[in-house]
Amino acid sequence: MNTKKNVNKLNQLVGHAIFDWFPRDFPNKEKIVGEFCVLEKVDKNKHFNDLYELFGPTSNPRTWTYLSLNAFQNREEFWNYLVKIENNNQETHYAILDKKEKKVLGSFALVEIDQENGSVEVGYVIYSDKLKKTRMATEAQFLLMKYVFDELGYRRYVWMSDSLNEDSKKAAKRLGFSFEGIFRNM
Repeated sequence: MNTKKNVNKLNQLVGHAIFDWFPRDFPNKEKIVGEFCVLEKVDKNKHFNDLYELFGPTSNPRTWTYLSLNAFQNREEFWNYLVKIENNNQETHYAILDKKEKKVLGSFALVEIDQENGSVEVGYVIYSDKLKKTRMATEAQFLLMKYVFDELGYRRYVWMSDSLNEDSKKAAKRLGFSFEGIFRNM
């Protein structure tokens, strides 16, 4: 077992050096194909109707409890939201399509993208009841992680949730995330 400690010139304990690091590309892949689902960058013209079922006034009210969004009450308001996220050059939003039915059953986004340090957060996770707790939901998360780690070479993939959102915490744990702490309410 190697017991050698890494110290800097001030004799402070530091982590292992990372050689040949360079900033990572922005995650912007148009399509990621799996066995059960396909992830496609959100396209307002292609995905509007299916996404409106998930985000609109008839959506499951439990979806919105722990999110910073609320259900959209009309089609125009939702259209404007999709225009906004399509034009957002700091996030990448994906629709999750059932490969067999060719229908959007959920969406999520890569946010808080730090290309310099190779860190990204998955957020805006919105699943239909048909997608929740399925192999397809697991595969969708796996495909996005695989893209971020294996293709882009990021080092960190973050999942944050409200401390009271038990379903989200269980999903994160099941997917292999480690609990790191709770932000204080300021």
